[in-house]
Amino acid sequence: MKKFYRLVFMILCCICLGACGNRQEELPEEDRTPGGDVSQEQSIASGSKEEAQEYLDIASQTTQIFDILSEDWKTMFEVNENLSFREPYFLGMQYYQGEPVQLWGVQRLVEGETQLCMDVYLCRADGSCLRLFQNLEKDYIYGQWFLDQEGNAYMCAGESIRKMDAKGNVLFDRETEYMLNQICQISDGSIYALGLGRGGGRYKLVQVEPEAGDITVVDDLKWSSIPVAVGSGENGLIYLDHEGFWEINLQDKTKSYFLKFEGTTYHEDVGKNVTGFRLLEDGSFEILRSDGTLRNAGNSENNIGIGDVETLRLSDVAQGKIPIVMRGFYFNLGWTKDMVTRFNQSQEEYVVILDEWEEGTDWDDFVRRTAVEIATGKGPDIICGEIFEESIYSLVQKGVLEDLKPYMEESGIREEDYFPLAFSSWREGEEIYSILPFIKVESYRIDEAVLGDRRVPDIETLMDALIAYKEDAIYLYNKDSASLLRFFLEGSETLWGMVDWEKGTCDFSGALFEKLLQVSKRYGYNERLHYPAVAQSRFCDHIYLYDSEAEQEKEGMVKSGVLFDDGCYAGARAEFFILSMNANSLHKDGAWEFLKLLIGEDAQTQLMKDKYNTNLPVCKNVFDEAAAEALTHANDKSSGNMKVLIMAYGESITVMERSAADLTEEKIGEMKKELEEAKPYPIRVVPLLNIIDEEAAYYFSGVKSAEEVRSVIENRVRLYLGENN
Repeated sequence: MKKFYRLVFMILCCICLGACGNRQEELPEEDRTPGGDVSQEQSIASGSKEEAQEYLDIASQTTQIFDILSEDWKTMFEVNENLSFREPYFLGMQYYQGEPVQLWGVQRLVEGETQLCMDVYLCRADGSCLRLFQNLEKDYIYGQWFLDQEGNAYMCAGESIRKMDAKGNVLFDRETEYMLNQICQISDGSIYALGLGRGGGRYKLVQVEPEAGDITVVDDLKWSSIPVAVGSGENGLIYLDHEGFWEINLQDKTKSYFLKFEGTTYHEDVGKNVTGFRLLEDGSFEILRSDGTLRNAGNSENNIGIGDVETLRLSDVAQGKIPIVMRGFYFNLGWTKDMVTRFNQSQEEYVVILDEWEEGTDWDDFVRRTAVEIATGKGPDIICGEIFEESIYSLVQKGVLEDLKPYMEESGIREEDYFPLAFSSWREGEEIYSILPFIKVESYRIDEAVLGDRRVPDIETLMDALIAYKEDAIYLYNKDSASLLRFFLEGSETLWGMVDWEKGTCDFSGALFEKLLQVSKRYGYNERLHYPAVAQSRFCDHIYLYDSEAEQEKEGMVKSGVLFDDGCYAGARAEFFILSMNANSLHKDGAWEFLKLLIGEDAQTQLMKDKYNTNLPVCKNVFDEAAAEALTHANDKSSGNMKVLIMAYGESITVMERSAADLTEEKIGEMKKELEEAKPYPIRVVPLLNIIDEEAAYYFSGVKSAEEVRSVIENRVRLYLGENN
C-alpha cells in the first residue's frame, strides 16, 4: 500500500505542474484583498486545512513556588544549630489535600542520645511548615515519599516500600519486585505508580494494595512514548508521557487523550522532574516540577529543592494572523518548537502552525493527503523532508518546491557564512530548494587489521578486504544484511558505475555487485549477535566527542566512510529535518521569514545553548564561538569524560570514550574541515535503492541465488530508468 501512495504522489505531482508557481494570478478577483494579498480564508485553505478555523496551541506558564534552601530553613524546621546534621533532604513534591506541598527530612540528634533520627516536615507554597513525623529512624531519609489524602505516608527506596499512618505507626514494610516511582492516589482512594522491574526495561503501570503493599501490574504500557507520570482524573487515572496527557480505561487498558503535544509548540521539559499533576476544571493541567533529587553519594549540590508549577492550557495562536503551515512527521526537537514560539510571539502578521503526523495513525495516508493537496494547488507552506522520501528528486525536477536562492539574496544571506550542508541537500546548480538548520553528519571507521594498512579504502578495496578477512565478525552493530547492502551503495549516485542516468541504462552483472551481496550477507548483524563488529559509526554532532584521525590511529582504526563517488566524506541524510517551501504557498514571504529565523545567528546560538541538543549549527560563526567556549572548558580540565553508547543484543556498549581535556585547536580545525567537506547522500538513487532492498531480501533469506536476484534488479532498474528518463 505504501508503494501505491508513492506512485499516486508521483502522478499527482505531474498534474500539479500547472498549479505551481505564480498562484496569485489564478485567484478570482473576489478572493483577493485590496493590497493584492489573498484573504485570510483563502490563505488557510492553502495550508493543511480546507477552511478557516481556530489554530490551537498549548500555552505554558511556569511559576516558581518553592525554594526552601534559600530560606532560613533552620528556623522553618525548628532545628537547633548545635544538633543539626547537614542541609535538609528533599523527600518529594505533590498535591496534598488540594494544594502543592513539599516534603523535607531533617536529621538531628535525639536529646541524650548519640544516634541520629529524622523529622519530616510538610512545606506549603506560602512558606509555612508543619512537622508531620518525629524521631524516625534515619534511614527513612532515603527514597521517595508520598502522602495519601488521609495523611498516611508511603516511602519507596529501591525495591522496598513502607507505609506509616499519620501517627507514625508502621503499617507494612516489605520488599517487592519493582522499583516504584510517581505514586498517585485517584478519586476512589486506589494507589497507583510506575514500576520498574529488577531486570530494567520500561516502566509498567502498577497498583499498590494499601493494606499489605502487594504490587499488581495493571498494564505493561507498551505504548510508543516514554512514561513520565500518573495522576488522578475525574474518571480515574490520567497518564503523562512525552506525547501528552491520556485517560486510561482501567477495565480494557485503552487510552484516550486529554491534551496531546503533537502539532503544538509544547515539548516536555526533561530538565526538571515531574513530581505530580492535576486536571483543572477548565480542562487545563498543572504540572509540579522540582530540581530536588535524592542525595547522591552525599552531594548536596543536587539537592536544591526548587519547585515550580507549570500550567498548560489550549489557546488560539492565530488571532487574526496569517497561518504558515509547516508539516512533518516529527517536530520533537525542543529547539524547533522554541523557535516557532519565538517567531509567533514576535510576528504581527504571520503565525507558524505545526501540522504533525499523529502517532498511531496511518503514515501513508498522511503522505497521500499531502500529495492530494499539492496536486490541487494547495498543501502546507513549509514541508519537512521526510514526507517526500524517494520522491524528492522528481519533485525538485517538476518545480513543486520553491527556489530559495532569490530569498537568500534579498535577505543578504551569504552561502559562504554557512557550512555547505545548509543548502546543498536538495539543489540543482544555483537553485536551492531546501535548508538544513542544524547538522548531524555520520562517518565510519574500520579496524586496521581488516584492511592491512592505513589507506582510506575505495569500495572495491573495502569489499576485497572484507572477503579476505578470516575472522568471524559483523560489520556494524545493528545493521542486518539488507541495511548493510544499502549502506555500501547509498553514497554513489551511479551505484558505483552500474547506472548511466543520461543513457537510461544499467548493468549489474559485474563482479562488484556480486561482492557487495556476498559481503552484506556474511557481515550482516542478523543471527550473529555476539560476533565482534569490525567497523564503528561516528556522528559528528558534538565538539568534545569528535573522533580525530590521530585518535583513530592510536586505537587502530581507519576512516572508512561514507564512501561517495569522489571519495570518503562525512554524510548527511537528505530527509533529516530538511525544510523546503511549497511552490504553491500563497504566503511565501511569511514562510521565508520563519526559515530565515532558523538559520539566523540568534537561533543558531540558542541551539548550542540547549544542553539536550545533539546537533551542530550550520552557521560557521556560531560554530566557531561554541568551539572556542568548549576549548576554554577543555583547558580548565573540568568537563570530564564523555562516552558514546549503543544498544546491541540488549546490552549497552561503550564504543568510544573521549575526554574534554583532549580537545585542541588542531582537533577543532580538523572537525571544521570535515563539516566543510561533508556531503548529503544523493537523493536521485533512493528509488533504485528501494528496488535493490526488495529484491536482495530474497538472496539474504536463501530463496533466490545471487544471479537470479541480480537479473531481476537489473530489469526493474532498467524499467524505472526508461519511465523516468
